[in-house]
Amino acid sequence: QSEINKFNKAVYSEFSKTDETFGEGFKYFSYNKEHLYERAKLIREKLENNLNGIVFSLNENKLKIFTTFNYLPFKIISDCIPEKEKYISLKKSKIQTISVQNQCSYIKAVPFLGKTVDVNFNKKNSLTTKKSINYKNFPKLSNVLKGYIKDDIFYPSGRNIIITKNLYVPKNQKINFTKGQKVLFEKDTIIYSEGSIDFNGSDNEPILLEGTKFNAIVQSGKVFKAKNVIISNLNPPKFKNRILYSGINIINSDADFYNVIFKNIISEDAVNLINSKSTFKNVNFVNISSDAIDVDFGKFTFNKISCQNVLNDCLDVSGAAVSGKYLLGNNVKDKVLSAGEKANIKIVNFISEDSNVGVAAKDFSTVSISNGLIKNNNIAGASFIKKQEWGPAKLYIKNVKFENNLEKFLLGKTSELKVNDNFFTTRKKDKNIYKIIYSNQ
Repeated sequence: QSEINKFNKAVYSEFSKTDETFGEGFKYFSYNKEHLYERAKLIREKLENNLNGIVFSLNENKLKIFTTFNYLPFKIISDCIPEKEKYISLKKSKIQTISVQNQCSYIKAVPFLGKTVDVNFNKKNSLTTKKSINYKNFPKLSNVLKGYIKDDIFYPSGRNIIITKNLYVPKNQKINFTKGQKVLFEKDTIIYSEGSIDFNGSDNEPILLEGTKFNAIVQSGKVFKAKNVIISNLNPPKFKNRILYSGINIINSDADFYNVIFKNIISEDAVNLINSKSTFKNVNFVNISSDAIDVDFGKFTFNKISCQNVLNDCLDVSGAAVSGKYLLGNNVKDKVLSAGEKANIKIVNFISEDSNVGVAAKDFSTVSISNGLIKNNNIAGASFIKKQEWGPAKLYIKNVKFENNLEKFLLGKTSELKVNDNFFTTRKKDKNIYKIIYSNQ
């Protein structure tokens, strides 16, 4: 009876479609009850709503609710709402407004599963569409910085250029910074560009692009170029209703980086490429506090990327097509190459030394690397499912030397791993691989 009660608590049996002969082979099979528990746990995790990421504000009898994430519907309970219970369905980055009566004594947000949240709101800090960030309202860069126009291109002038306020580059404008210039951001300032920006330094006189605190560049559309540039100390500011993860954010754009150094970057990513067509040639990352490169969809090609002292991943790819030559990682605390969400990656010449994981293929991704060295890593390579909603990965390695790695390979239950034309066959549970990889950080 206690076993039955345990199952009933795990799932609602009256709504379940069950396979009473779940098993393998041609003989009778006694199912593993742990499978049922694991499945129930997964379903609960998917249904559970953690509402702590929602922002509430109360202003002029309007309760405004905002989030940058997607949530399952949840209930709002209050003594100042006409209905005793009101179900809310939030869409990412959209403000939901509810009319309330005066003198609210409490407001509670109740998820389908998970903890009820007592809403704390401040009448003085209202959440309104008027206060959401509109980058087009920033002053135009060409109207603030000193410079001149030549052939319809604006050239900022002076050796030292100080960004004292948020600036905007409109779609019809091109901006060129030239060799030897130093661009310094003051605290809480960004450049948001819908036009084109070109940082064009030289070998002897690179452009220095430096942040002080909470600074970033956002390129949304058009073209971004950086040649002979040293980028340091960028850490994106926190704006209401908008989250920036990187010092350099490339969104739906064409981007070219040539002879660029990123150093001492403390943002979540040094550079984030989102649904863009990007090319890197001789780009180096030194002392990066999180990921060096984060590629989310789009196309990415490169010729020599080097990562030194990176606290997370050197190259983190989700859903993108990547083709590259020479990826080198040294003292990378997470993965030198991480592929997920159906990424397709081919790299010739791959070196991973003194790092946690050389290469990890996850979640329907296909990774092929050839020629190189994986040395003194905790784990040389892994192919597994990290997110249950995705499927098996494929990792193919050829002509790569392995030296002094604590563990050569980790292979999940349904993924593929082929080394020098031989399929690796020793398998582990995917959840155990996840624990092994992330416990080594």
